[in-house]
Amino acid sequence: MALDLSTYAAPLLVSGTSGKVLELGARVAYAPDLRGADAKRRFGRGSLEATAAAGAGDDAAPAKAAAPPKAAAGAPAGAGAPPSKPKPAVPNVTIKDLIDAGLIRPGPDAVTVSYKNSATQGELLPDGTIVYGGTKFATASAFSVHVKRLQTPSKQGDDGWRSVHAAGSGLSLHDLRLRLLQAAAAGGVGGGAAAAPKPRGRPRGRPLTYQEPDEDEEEEEEPQPAAAAEPVEVHWVQCSRCERWRVVPDAHWGPIAAADEDADWFCRDAVWDLRAHEPFEPACEGA
Repeated sequence: MALDLSTYAAPLLVSGTSGKVLELGARVAYAPDLRGADAKRRFGRGSLEATAAAGAGDDAAPAKAAAPPKAAAGAPAGAGAPPSKPKPAVPNVTIKDLIDAGLIRPGPDAVTVSYKNSATQGELLPDGTIVYGGTKFATASAFSVHVKRLQTPSKQGDDGWRSVHAAGSGLSLHDLRLRLLQAAAAGGVGGGAAAAPKPRGRPRGRPLTYQEPDEDEEEEEEPQPAAAAEPVEVHWVQCSRCERWRVVPDAHWGPIAAADEDADWFCRDAVWDLRAHEPFEPACEGA
């Protein structure tokens, strides 16, 4: 087909695929859209189908890449992660549990808190509630922090299980809780006072009353020496009759420490003023 170039004033544009003369602004059909004998003649059937397939593959590629991988049939979620072991349950011991086990007895002045060389006693109800100054405290920490704020208003918190002691035995609630847990582990809980055998003679190892390792004490304003002296050791002895723990002054500790471990000691044996030392109570009655 001969073209008369003299009729075209603008630059001549000829399609490389169809061989047709193109006009400026006209839409050009892509090779995959060609139809009929002209397309078959120029590309051949195989070339046309290959071109169309290539174009379709480019359009489908993003959708295929975006498809998430399929999980294996029947595989549970998180099958590759190792199974976590359940944590052992920690018994939640309450003051009521200590009462039921016979480790502490309710009553007036049944619990005490010692702070800054003073002792404050509170009433213990059968349900484990502590009463002091007309206020009821559901937990030991609520009671102890209230007492200590009377002298240190800025005090934020306190470990009541270590600060509150049983007036009868002198042991902290923390120590009584340990006894209950140890007895439960050994299968000895269920017989009330039998869960905690009665101490005889002069048991040792009672914690210091003023030792409070889990609380944040306020810093004194006056400067402290570079090497602070260690706290003075407090000596204790337990009466074999009333089972109260008594603070023993250093001047009278020697004969008690030298006595036999199984020997009984009674409040009447004290040669010092019992009311001047913790628990600040007179000697028990008895022959």
